[in-house]
Amino acid sequence: MYTSMVRERGQKMGANSAGWLFSSYSEAMHVIVDYEARAVDGVAHALLLNPVTADGKRRYTLSRKNVLELLALAAHEVAHVTVSLHNEEYANLLTDIQRRLDQNVVWRRIRTEVKGI
Repeated sequence: MYTSMVRERGQKMGANSAGWLFSSYSEAMHVIVDYEARAVDGVAHALLLNPVTADGKRRYTLSRKNVLELLALAAHEVAHVTVSLHNEEYANLLTDIQRRLDQNVVWRRIRTEVKGI
């Protein structure tokens, strides 16, 4: 869904990835990476989440509250794929993303996947 929204806004998607960020000051981050051999126009995006707190404790569980927090962080970082600054264009895009998200569907899909493990 995010990919199609970015394409609607005229952006190209390259060799994108998701991963972990270990930082004492950031919960999540969008990073532009230069993967010339794999990416469209030499640009790729990494969306990173920090799974631990500054004191090394686990930040998230699979509780509904934590899943919705992760969803909010992910939406925030995905919006940065198109708009780097926190300005009105960014706010409009983030609002657009959040409007299209169905938290209940996300929660049901996560629960289904966890039951399958």
